Amino acid sequence: MEELWSYEKDPVDPPAVSDGKVYFSDHDGTLHALDADSGTAVWTYDGLKGARFPTTADGAVYVSNIPFPGEVDTGALHSVDPHTGDKRWSFEMGSKRAVAGLSGFSPIAVAEGTVYVVSKYFRAEEVLHAPDAETGEERWHRSVGRGLTQALTVADGVVYFGREQDFMSYLYAVVADTGEPRWRIKTAEDIWGAVSSIAVDGSTVYFGTENGTFYASGTTRGELRWKYRTQSGGAEWTDPPRVTDGVVYGSVKNKHPHRGGPRPRIRVRRCLRRTAVDLRNDVLGLAGHLTPHEQAQAHRPQRQAQDSDTPY
Repeated sequence: MEELWSYEKDPVDPPAVSDGKVYFSDHDGTLHALDADSGTAVWTYDGLKGARFPTTADGAVYVSNIPFPGEVDTGALHSVDPHTGDKRWSFEMGSKRAVAGLSGFSPIAVAEGTVYVVSKYFRAEEVLHAPDAETGEERWHRSVGRGLTQALTVADGVVYFGREQDFMSYLYAVVADTGEPRWRIKTAEDIWGAVSSIAVDGSTVYFGTENGTFYASGTTRGELRWKYRTQSGGAEWTDPPRVTDGVVYGSVKNKHPHRGGPRPRIRVRRCLRRTAVDLRNDVLGLAGHLTPHEQAQAHRPQRQAQDSDTPY
């Protein structure tokens, strides 16, 4: 592997890449756009207090502005022109008077001209917002309780997200046009099985959890089709899985990569491993990463009753 270029900034989140540019936010609250071929700076978007989750879609760059911890302020979602770095619009979320300060956002998802993001405030219920992607005007918003995880995606008119509720973990599905709940399924009897990655392909939603379990469920009713659990201690599924040619690929992170040895530098290959699972529940395994026991577990059919309680 050959390094093509590097850029001396510390990204907060994984970068977004689109149309020959790399977009990322740093710890100073600046959104950067670099040329993907050379690494040369194209523009910067300044003035954000805590830029998070840069996302590109439909000719725009979206980024969340999160006030620093302890500040009483209103966070906002910004839409930026990808060519010039100029602000297209900003959408404020929450009230300074009602809460003690913004604690975070979910990742940003965009589909069918609507942007989806969850605002997380201290001592207040979290809210799923749906502003118009072109104008920034809010189409609807809905309170979704507390305990949402950092996993959110939208596909085929449905928004999916993870949530911890009553010391248990769930995957939720809500209608993208209104926020009305469709279904939820329980992923664990504790908060350690919180949903950490989600992707949708056709009629199946694939999602991994923080306790190393990976699921495949139907998108219509949430019925569980199969699940697979890694045997590595401290494993967590990270980043949205990818589905290609009948195989779903996902990343597993060791939550404690430095235990038993020197603390690693920032090298993704030290803490991630790739796992390939056939959609028929056959484990392919890359470079022998899966143990025989893991392969046997993945081949074993798994079923789980759907949770039928009212989602919110």
